Amino acid sequence: MRKIFVLLFLFFCSFLNTFAFDKPQIITRQEWGADDSFMDKNGPEWKKIYESIEKAKAKPKTPEQIEKENKAREKTKEINRILVNDYREDNEITDTQTTYNGKELVWPIEHSKKIRAIVVHHTHSSFKDSYEGIRSVYKYHSLTNGRGDIGYNFLIGINGEIFEGRAGGETAVGAHALRNNRQTIGISLIGNYDKEPISQAQYDSLYKLTKYLVEKYGIDLNKQEAFHRNCNRKDCVSPLETNYHYPIIGHRDAAHTDCPGQRLYDQLAQIRKDLLQGKVAYYSENQEKYFDIFQRIPEQRLINAMEKIEEILAEKYDSRVAELRAYLLKYLQNKSVFQTSNRTDKDIKIKLSYPEDRDYITLSDGLTEYKIEKKDNKLYVDGKEVENFSLKNGFQPFVEITSWDRTPVWDREKKYKDNKFRGEIFIYLKNNKLVVVNILKIEDYLKGLGEISNNENETKAEAIMIAARTYALWYVEKDRKFPGEFYDGSDDPDIFQKYLGYDLELRSPSLNKAIDKTKGIVVTYNGEIVKTWYFSRSEGKTFSFYEYCIKNKNSVQYCEEESKKYPFLQSKIDLGGIGKTQSGHGVGLSGTGASYLSSRGWTSSMILKYFYDGVEIK
Repeated sequence: MRKIFVLLFLFFCSFLNTFAFDKPQIITRQEWGADDSFMDKNGPEWKKIYESIEKAKAKPKTPEQIEKENKAREKTKEINRILVNDYREDNEITDTQTTYNGKELVWPIEHSKKIRAIVVHHTHSSFKDSYEGIRSVYKYHSLTNGRGDIGYNFLIGINGEIFEGRAGGETAVGAHALRNNRQTIGISLIGNYDKEPISQAQYDSLYKLTKYLVEKYGIDLNKQEAFHRNCNRKDCVSPLETNYHYPIIGHRDAAHTDCPGQRLYDQLAQIRKDLLQGKVAYYSENQEKYFDIFQRIPEQRLINAMEKIEEILAEKYDSRVAELRAYLLKYLQNKSVFQTSNRTDKDIKIKLSYPEDRDYITLSDGLTEYKIEKKDNKLYVDGKEVENFSLKNGFQPFVEITSWDRTPVWDREKKYKDNKFRGEIFIYLKNNKLVVVNILKIEDYLKGLGEISNNENETKAEAIMIAARTYALWYVEKDRKFPGEFYDGSDDPDIFQKYLGYDLELRSPSLNKAIDKTKGIVVTYNGEIVKTWYFSRSEGKTFSFYEYCIKNKNSVQYCEEESKKYPFLQSKIDLGGIGKTQSGHGVGLSGTGASYLSSRGWTSSMILKYFYDGVEIK
């Protein structure tokens, strides 16, 4: 495994010079027509401004005005003290430049020691021409607002053009986010995006530019950074309000403003997701080179290598490793294609946990209600003795057990009683107790499973449902969970799977979608379905079947023999479980692991193949 990863990494390094950081095409200040006199402290524009300032100073001020100015000055002084003392590392610079092209600057150019975040803005004003727009913003920032230059480090035009902004290079400290200018880069989209989203061309440029900056400066997308703004509330205990966000933010996250507009702000969530998942906007010949070597390596080894890469990036971001990850992820995503099938178009029989101490049960198919009773070890339906009783759905898509109320505690409106079931309800007596069995199609059964929440992300839901489908099918086709019994499984999660029935289907549209999307898809090993163990949460590592067997105080000989039945259940690092306590048996697919890997762009097929060694998903 280690050799495979080293080979991949060396291969990556050999092509590093070909695409290092993939810098997008940027229109320079000279090309868009920046007038350097706007920065010149001794230029004609600023001579007029200084004259106006001196005239304003000469005007007498009221005591109230003087008091207000003094309070503002003291507040700024206290804020700067906090920033210097408590957030010194976030405000370090390397140098200060007082001249530019031989002219003394109004606002000296500082250079940040590092770049830790990107702040996205919009200009708010709309323009028909991007060049006209950037020159207008430049003049407004430099002269009207007195910033001596344009505030943003980059601007993106209405057609996706990327413009160089503030003079001094990428690390020049901007004037775009008060209290947060040092060690951040400001990017502004030309236009107003309160009601309209940015175009696809603008989105592509924003993604490409942020990706370039993230990789070049090693911005850690998984680390929350501190952002500050003035505290304007009456109950402020400090003049500075500090919040923590992941490092691609909208201006509103660091200031009292609506910038960058609601629609653009909403789109930033997708930008962050795309960056985290390592999507690559350029493939061409580099992709071909990578894919060529990937094709020579078994898929299982590539998936294991992918997990090692995730470990490295979780510990410390490295742009070169991130680039390798992006290509490998794309390759594996392309291979994660499966076709739905009718493989599971068969019945499963589930014993319901209807209270055994009851002497009767009532059912309804929407037209008629039936009462089934037990007396002297005999079964009666409406007073007539029968051997068993069966009721199928027909008039409505379910049979309701009207004598059973399992309303969830959160359902104050009592909308869901969890007592409705698709297919057929079959009742018989055993040991003088009512046995209630739901017989239905496996795909319908899955929609009534409460194994995970409807709010889980789609990819994790797919992985869990494929595992759940395979587990259920295993006990229909391969083995008997309950030898000698009529039923295949139980609705008791401690014994089988958590089955709640039709009411859960009604309130789980997202899970239904995942089930339909993966219809008939199961996990196989050497062409045969397997018993797919899965659980909620690990402590950072899953158990192999052998480890689990020994942990449960079985003999070494027994565990060695039994583990031969489960060669696909090996111990795996679970990055989603690190720092957590274990919940469940700890073998096979981890729920927290599936959450973590899906958030990193892994497909359901990749997740399953990682946690189940050497399997196929089909």
